[in-house]
Amino acid sequence: MKIDETTRKKALLLLLVIIIAMLIPRVTYAEDGTVMYEAMLYSYTELNTLWTQDHHIGRLIGTEIRILGNTVYSDVEFFPSNTDQVLSPAE
Repeated sequence: MKIDETTRKKALLLLLVIIIAMLIPRVTYAEDGTVMYEAMLYSYTELNTLWTQDHHIGRLIGTEIRILGNTVYSDVEFFPSNTDQVLSPAE
């Protein structure tokens, strides 16, 4: 069965449109300042969020890139707050 040139061009155009649609990101802004650009194939996140680490309150600040759900780049650091607030573990 032979595929004519017109059908081949239509199929190629449809495939190209699908690939482009998978690359267009949706932008999400969180109240804490985190910005996420999410597409079907990748995501790019600029973190700026409140966080607790070892019972200390602070902020996570940095960048994270994921491709197909796998983290390929992560430069996220925890910055403790200037106060000496320590959360006690739940009893």
